[in-house]
Amino acid sequence: MGVIIPQVITSDRASGAQVIDGSVGISSFSNSHLKRDPGSAGNRKTFSFSGWVKKYNPTLPGAQDDQVIIEARTSSPAADGDIFGVRIEDDGRISVYDYGNFYVRSGAGRMRDTTGWYHVFFSVDTTVASNNVKLYVNNILVGQGTHAQNTDTRFNSTDTHRIGARADGTDDLWLNAAVTNFYVIDGQALEPTDFGYTDPLTNTWRPKKFQTTTRPNNGTTWSSSLSATDPIANASNAFDNSISTYADRASGSSDPNDYTFTPPSTIKAYSSVRMYAYAASGHSNNHFKITYNGGTTLTKTASDLGLGTPGALAWFDLTSYLTFPIDISSFEYRSISGGGQLAAFEIDGVLLVDGLNDTKGFGTNGFYLPMDGN
Repeated sequence: MGVIIPQVITSDRASGAQVIDGSVGISSFSNSHLKRDPGSAGNRKTFSFSGWVKKYNPTLPGAQDDQVIIEARTSSPAADGDIFGVRIEDDGRISVYDYGNFYVRSGAGRMRDTTGWYHVFFSVDTTVASNNVKLYVNNILVGQGTHAQNTDTRFNSTDTHRIGARADGTDDLWLNAAVTNFYVIDGQALEPTDFGYTDPLTNTWRPKKFQTTTRPNNGTTWSSSLSATDPIANASNAFDNSISTYADRASGSSDPNDYTFTPPSTIKAYSSVRMYAYAASGHSNNHFKITYNGGTTLTKTASDLGLGTPGALAWFDLTSYLTFPIDISSFEYRSISGGGQLAAFEIDGVLLVDGLNDTKGFGTNGFYLPMDGN
C-alpha cells in the first residue's frame, strides 16, 4: 500500500480544480454531528462514499481514540453487530467495517497530519464474489476485502445514519475534524476518480464535482408496462430495488412463457444492460432479448452467455455485445418451462425502480452535502 500524503484544497482555478470555499467543523468539544433517518431502504448491497476530512488537534477536550466519519447503526438494540461505516482508528489507520461480519483496515498509511486534507473514499458491491469492498485515501488503495456475497449491509437501510459520531450520548466516538464535499451514491460502486483527480500542475490529489449521465429512473411505475404470456404474480417485484424478490407466473402453463417489458418511452443506455432472472436447471435456452435503436434486436440465451443450467437466478449480461449509447424500446425474458422468475432490469449499473425519480443518479438514499457555504 502507498503512503498517504495530506492534500491542500485551494482555489487554483488555473488547474481546473473544483473550488471549495469552506467546511463544517465536527468535534467532541461541541458534541456536534449530523444524522438522518431514511424514510425507506435503498440499495444495501451496492454503494459508494466520498468525503474530504481535515483532522483537528488530537488533544481537544473529550477527544476519543476512534473517530467515526460516517456510519449506519440500528438504535434498538444499539449493538456493535448492527453497524456499518468508516472510521479513523486510534493509530491513524482507517477502517471500513460491518461489525461481527467484516472488516477492512488500511495498511502502512496513517491519517495523522492536522494541516492537510484527506480524501476518504470507499465502495461496496456485495453482488460481486470477491474484493467487493475497497477503501482509498487520496486515490491510494489502502485496503480491500471480500464481504459475503449478496450481503445486505446496514448502509442505506432505514437505520440512523450519522456523520461524525456513532450515537447520541456517551457511546459516541466523535469525529474531531473539518469535513466538506460528502457524497453517498446509492446503487453504484464507483471509483475515487469520479470525485477527484491528480492536478498536473501541482501533482496533488484535488476534488472535482461528481458528474453523471442522465439515469433511467424518472418517476415511472415500470411494472405497469410488464406483461407475459401467462398472468403475472408480483410484477412490482421486478422493479423493487432488490434482486432477492421476483415476478413469476400466477397461473397457466404456457411453455415458453415470455415476459415483455415495453416502457412508455425509450430508455437510453450508455454503458451496460443486464437482467437478473432464472436460468433453468434442465436446459440453457432461457433468453434475454432487447429491441433498440428503432428496431434492431439482440437475443442471448443462458448458453450464449456462459451461464449454463444453474437452476438459479443469474445475471444475463448483454453489455459486451452492444455499442453504446443505445435507445431501448423493449425487453423480453423467455422462460422455456416452469413459468420463470424475473427479478430486475439494470441499465448503466442502476436497477429500474418503480416510482423512483432519480435522473441525476444518486439513488434512493444518496446525497451530496457541499458543507462549504454554497
